Amino acid sequence: MQSYILTAFGADKPGLVSTLSGLIENNGGNIEESKMVKMGNQFVMIILISLSNLEAMNLKLNLNKNINLQAQIIQTKKLDNEKISHFKKLKLSGADNEGIVHSLTKKLATYNINIIELETFIDLAPISATPLFNLNALIKLPKNLDENQLIDILDKHSKKLGIDIRLVN
Repeated sequence: MQSYILTAFGADKPGLVSTLSGLIENNGGNIEESKMVKMGNQFVMIILISLSNLEAMNLKLNLNKNINLQAQIIQTKKLDNEKISHFKKLKLSGADNEGIVHSLTKKLATYNINIIELETFIDLAPISATPLFNLNALIKLPKNLDENQLIDILDKHSKKLGIDIRLVN
């Protein structure tokens, strides 16, 4: 069995997940991990599947014939579980301004911090209903950077941007 990443998106409608997961199953595939979300009027799916090379070729053919989605399958390597101690979760919140994602991710890259997952969304402040930008991320620290150093980096950057960035458990 090989590991593949299947990405697909299309106009949201009931039954897309059922149709796609049925095609994966009918072609001998197994869903191992997935992220699926509606963004705008599109439904977006990222799925890690395992199947043989022949089954992957058949799935590619069947995807193009049977569903009304833009889909792509690429082979990948499934990684063994890494040492969990180097993984940290961070949360960012503050006034919605252009460039927050770029500024934070550039700062993380400067310190060789790898982003494993990243999610952003707009929320309304409780009393004023002012739009607040939120970012949740799972990051992996390099071995030469400890949690205290990361907290110092995030504190300085949050002050520069006028937002709140913190580590969470």
